[in-house]
Amino acid sequence: MTPEDLRPSGMPAHVVFHLGESMGQLSERIARLSIALGVSLHKDADLARVMSQPNLGEAQNASERRQSGRWRELRALLVLRYGLQKRCLDDAGADVTRQMLSEHQERMQRDGFKAGADGFHLSRMFED
Repeated sequence: MTPEDLRPSGMPAHVVFHLGESMGQLSERIARLSIALGVSLHKDADLARVMSQPNLGEAQNASERRQSGRWRELRALLVLRYGLQKRCLDDAGADVTRQMLSEHQERMQRDGFKAGADGFHLSRMFED
């Protein structure tokens, strides 16, 4: 997708393009973190469990600090991606957002990620 492909009303095409790239990068990082933490993000219940995961408290060693940091980063990135998706929907519209997110899902699968590894499902977002 190029900036010229995205001509939403009210938002410059290059802004939409960069929002899409940011969401794609966030999704890849979210998928990598979920794999590293050994958690599934395929179902809504999985996402709810991740978001309600308590902090580990005072980490005793470097390994626990890294693990605690991964959990915090995963939760923060999920919230950030949701905010970007909402902004894109509000400013660019459903058609452009659907196209952008669809392309990112396809790219992630070509890169070897399983569908839904990042906790995002296009069909859930755009249920008709």
